[in-house]
Amino acid sequence: MDLTTKLGQLMQPPEGPIDFCLEKYFLCSNDDTITQFYYPQTTDQLIQYTDVDCIKPLEVFEIVEWNLHENFFNFSTTHFQINIIANQNLNIHFPIKAYTLKIVLNSKIEKEILLSNLYLPLQSYVNIYPNNDPKNYDISVYLNNDLVTNPKFPLRVGGAILYTRNIPSVKNFYSGSTFTYYISNDFDYNSFQNLSTHNAIYSIEIKGASHPMIPVSILLNLNKSSIYNSFLNSLTIGYDVLAPSSLIDFSGSTVIKSLTIKNTKKFNYNNQFPFSKLPKGIFYFTYSFGLLNDVPNYKIFEKTDMYIFNLNYNRITGTLPKWDGSNNSIYILDFQNNYITGTIDDSYCSVYLNIRNNSMTGKIPDCYTCHFRDLSFKLSFSQNSFNNYDTVTTCKTIPKLKYFNQITWNGTMFITAPTLSLMGQNLGYILSSIQSNPIIMFDYIKKVNSIINAAYYIPDRTIHEFNFISTGQEFTLTPDPYPPLLSNITSNNHILVFKGLYYSYDITEITITIGDKSCDVTDSTFYQITCTLTTYPNQLNNVSGTLKVDQLQTTFNLNLDNNDGNEVFNNYTSCPDNCESYNGNNCNYNTGICECTSYWIGENCFTPNHYVSSITPTYEDGGLVTMNGWFGDIHKDLKVTIGNQECKIDTISSNTITCNIGAGTGKKDVIVYQNGITWKSFNFFIYQSKQQTCLNNCTDTNHGICNTSNGICECKSGWTGFDCNSPSNNNNNNNGNTNSTVNPDGSTTINNDQTTYNILITSLLELDINSDTVKQYPLQNNWNVTSNDKNGSNVTFTQILNETECQIVLSIQEIENDIQYSFAGLEFKLDKGSIKVSVSIHNYNYQSPLNTLQLQMISNVSDTTSNDCNSKSASTSTSILDNQTLNYISINKDNKILYGRFINRAISDGHTTLITTSLISNQNESVTIGINIPHCKTSCYIDPDFSVIISPDFKSSCNNKSKKYIIPVAIFASCIGLAAIITAVYFYLKMISRKKFEKKLIKLNSLIK
Repeated sequence: MDLTTKLGQLMQPPEGPIDFCLEKYFLCSNDDTITQFYYPQTTDQLIQYTDVDCIKPLEVFEIVEWNLHENFFNFSTTHFQINIIANQNLNIHFPIKAYTLKIVLNSKIEKEILLSNLYLPLQSYVNIYPNNDPKNYDISVYLNNDLVTNPKFPLRVGGAILYTRNIPSVKNFYSGSTFTYYISNDFDYNSFQNLSTHNAIYSIEIKGASHPMIPVSILLNLNKSSIYNSFLNSLTIGYDVLAPSSLIDFSGSTVIKSLTIKNTKKFNYNNQFPFSKLPKGIFYFTYSFGLLNDVPNYKIFEKTDMYIFNLNYNRITGTLPKWDGSNNSIYILDFQNNYITGTIDDSYCSVYLNIRNNSMTGKIPDCYTCHFRDLSFKLSFSQNSFNNYDTVTTCKTIPKLKYFNQITWNGTMFITAPTLSLMGQNLGYILSSIQSNPIIMFDYIKKVNSIINAAYYIPDRTIHEFNFISTGQEFTLTPDPYPPLLSNITSNNHILVFKGLYYSYDITEITITIGDKSCDVTDSTFYQITCTLTTYPNQLNNVSGTLKVDQLQTTFNLNLDNNDGNEVFNNYTSCPDNCESYNGNNCNYNTGICECTSYWIGENCFTPNHYVSSITPTYEDGGLVTMNGWFGDIHKDLKVTIGNQECKIDTISSNTITCNIGAGTGKKDVIVYQNGITWKSFNFFIYQSKQQTCLNNCTDTNHGICNTSNGICECKSGWTGFDCNSPSNNNNNNNGNTNSTVNPDGSTTINNDQTTYNILITSLLELDINSDTVKQYPLQNNWNVTSNDKNGSNVTFTQILNETECQIVLSIQEIENDIQYSFAGLEFKLDKGSIKVSVSIHNYNYQSPLNTLQLQMISNVSDTTSNDCNSKSASTSTSILDNQTLNYISINKDNKILYGRFINRAISDGHTTLITTSLISNQNESVTIGINIPHCKTSCYIDPDFSVIISPDFKSSCNNKSKKYIIPVAIFASCIGLAAIITAVYFYLKMISRKKFEKKLIKLNSLIK
């Protein structure tokens, strides 16, 4: 039996084949392919899936009250759209194969519908609604979400309109569209709890039968979804909400940005606004088509983010109270289509008031009528009885542009970003009424009539012409903080006119002083200032003057003719663009030549003199690189090259560049090119190895295990030292008198019997781009003792580098208790009895932004003679690898070893960066190391450390005679301070039995007296 027979013969069988395209139950395409099928059933036959499997994919497949077998939806063809006019026996046991689905209900569907069977149409559109009467809330379905989805791969769904007895869970659903629920008379009120799973649905509308208000606790507890950081943006409550028994406290915070309550005539408290408090987070609040009699107390907006508040189409009567917008963010108050009487107070000038179609009288404030050239704005006051509705007044508009980082609205949330603000008085109420050339895309009114923002503005030092359409006024403005530029000064009867650029329309921020007299400003534009010099100064020739505009000033000299007061002659030479003097540059008025600071170069000090002070590199397989330093706000033709690869720019600001680099190994040169200037540093970038090596591989696995994440040996019991090669028994059991001496030249000496080690910082070098020395400062023998505590455990030296303002501070401190020390992400332990030597550098002034510093230090052992069995000549060795976190030097004498450990990290201007260590010289008794410090303006921190341990060949006694040998001493060099911290040394003393630790601070007390 074919399908048409089971459905009922509605077509007269012809003699021969049927042309379905001529029948009213089918629609066909131009090539006579059936695209739509509409065929009602007139029999009681059960229609199974086998009856429709032969139908090819259709644009619309309409099932009109068919008597469906439970297996019907198991057919194999997928159609574009399926429409079902359902009877009460509709059961969906199989997934519906259609991209969109409409189910028209003639009665309540008792059996629940599983969302898994709507999987395919949910991704586009699902509409389930009653036939004929859209307000028949007795007809509905019950939805059960049985879908199991991976939170990492959420189901992206389209829109839906659902007449339902419950709100289903939509966990792990994501939608940029709207879900509309029509809740039934027998709606499960507890299912409102499932709204908490809708935090990745962009918009929700709830309409339908009469029920209590959604518990506000649900709305307040909504969180941002982990799915693409999305959130419920808009909620519309349009069902017949019952009146509350008391005012609702809606205080707290919610992620909902727009809340609309409409057509809820019961939802009020004695015809008053039903909420006593409103939450943070909501920007747009609408309560319309209700029965409110009064506007709420405006204090309800305090401590909220409310931007637009709409009470249109209510029954509000009476007059408007005074407006106070000082503690809220309201931009628009929409009270149109009510019954409000009285007048508009001037306090409303700071809010966009829509009062259309009310019963107000009197005068509209001038702050509104001066914008009535904008007819769309004027309509907001129409259909009232104002006596000046057809009057256009003149605005006293005072605009200015400001550029800074601030909190602004990006369309979905508040963020901190570079922002351009148009600020002033009477700026207007509608963004589209402000035009500029070149164009500035203003996108957010932060404060009505006075602050308008443009987010993500990049300064281009351009003068803009503004046209205020609503007022018919034109202004010239620039966002960049130029000082006033003078081109001509004239006088007539004590009235002076200054012509030039970068003046202000606000005369209150302009100050003009000539000699010791003030010139009172009476008028000002961007190009001209007029002031009155009531009293001339005593000196008339070559009088000095100052013109200050908004804290930026220009000085000048002029000649005054007091006899007729008709002429003023300039007697100064201006500089190009006034040398961008707001950046600290100066104009030499004698020569007209700009004197730039080290941050700027060029004829007008216009171009950033950029440099890099620190780099956060990547591993050898490539990735994101962060460069910190100074790059200014102009980045023309910016290009970063590391080695022979271009580092693709990700982000750029005045202090930071991030870029992506490919794979590589070893040290690489860094080049930053912009604005026609090249900055280069040799071997500044170092690819990092993910596997760090340890010194001597920790000797062997019986001695210690190498931690390959940081290159530090973890010694096993019985062994100690950087490479776990020194027996801990020898280091613990050798008693003796050890003297540590702090010398006036800043060096430190360790003595034990006939072995003497010295640690000293010798010099600070400034190196040019070719690593040639351009400045060298000796650090020995130049210290002054500035403090010394009573027991001598904390001593501080200082010195000023010759002919500079750079101060170096050296402090020596004994560590009284074990402490953990952290530097650049690495952890170290400083043991009790350690001596820590710290060096800090302040205010170093480089000769060029291409230059860097190098701190040189010497570690040596005295050439003494020992006749015991441990006697051994001095020898040195080094282990310096660029891609390793830790590098080492060692000096071995008399079976005692001084190790120096150098971390390849520094903190430059507050940012961690990689550094290198250079071997300057290596002799039997001495090693000189150069620690290469990047170009840091405010602070540099480096952190080498040293330790003296016993060799495994060390003998605790010779010929059965007890000897006193040096005990283990560690020297730790940290770099701390508010400016460039260069090095520190600490001595670590380890012993089991009690022994005397004598410090000799040679003549220190007398030096500071």
